[in-house]
Formats: sequence, C-alpha cells, structure tokens
Amino acid sequence: MIQKYNRWESAKYRKLVSEQPCIICGGTPSAPHHDRKGQNAGMGMKPHDTTCIPICATHHQELHAIGRMSFCEKYEITDDDIKNEKFRIMLMWIHSH
Repeated sequence: MIQKYNRWESAKYRKLVSEQPCIICGGTPSAPHHDRKGQNAGMGMKPHDTTCIPICATHHQELHAIGRMSFCEKYEITDDDIKNEKFRIMLMWIHSH
C-alpha cells in the first residue's frame, strides 16, 4: 500500500514568512519559497510549509532560474543558514500560538 503524502500547510504560517525580510537583500515584501532540499516531496509535490524561507520576488525568480545550488554559491548561503532561518521562523510561529 502506498502511503498518502500529508502535507502541512497554513496560510497564516506563509503570511508570517512573507512578513520577514528577504534572506539575501533584506527587502520586503518577501515571498515564501518552499525549500526542497532534504524533503520527501516528488515532482509536482510541494514540501510542508515549515520549509518556507523568505525571499523577495527578484531573488525568488533568480533562485528558480539558476537553481538552488548556483543560487547558494552566488550569495554564499550555506545549508545551515537556511536551516537557521527556518528554525527562527518556526520559533516565532510557536511563540505566537
């Protein structure tokens, strides 16, 4: 039996992410980008909303155009930087509920 993929999604959580400054330029507003690294989400399946990181529209478009690896290299972003940002936002979410 194939297990159904139960994705956690929350418009309120994505709104909280979008209120955060872009992780590259600090600009606002930002768009929640679903980071797929290390996620069990196949083609056409978005990861959980807890994987979202805030990126302005310009950088979001660039990330999709050049790919995650090239984007991270260009802006010297590490996996730890992304994990820390996700964790920071999750803590904000927890403390607000």
